[in-house]
Amino acid sequence: MMVAMRSELSALPEGGAIVNVVSTAGLAAAPGMAAYVAPKHGVIGLTRSAAIDSGGISAQPEQVKERVGRSSPMGRLGTGEEVAAAVVWLAGREAAYVTGSVLVIDGGRGAGGA
Repeated sequence: MMVAMRSELSALPEGGAIVNVVSTAGLAAAPGMAAYVAPKHGVIGLTRSAAIDSGGISAQPEQVKERVGRSSPMGRLGTGEEVAAAVVWLAGREAAYVTGSVLVIDGGRGAGGA
């Protein structure tokens, strides 16, 4: 998949997009299906990493960042400090019983608000 994405990126027109699709097995565990679930999670991780490596929102002009932030349910982009606070919590004693979870820090986008 990564090789295909590299080839697609080199042929992608300005403003184009790569869309990867996986089943819901990419979002949750399934008993007895580790061999099926693992690659689905991998596709999601690869897609997210490729988005960051290709610049993502941080590489955009300030007016684009502001527009994207306004479209978020919270009305703004998150800060590095906010992400760091969540990481500190996860690494701390308060989250000692948290395991196998994904903490989504997206200003509510995943809730369907944007």
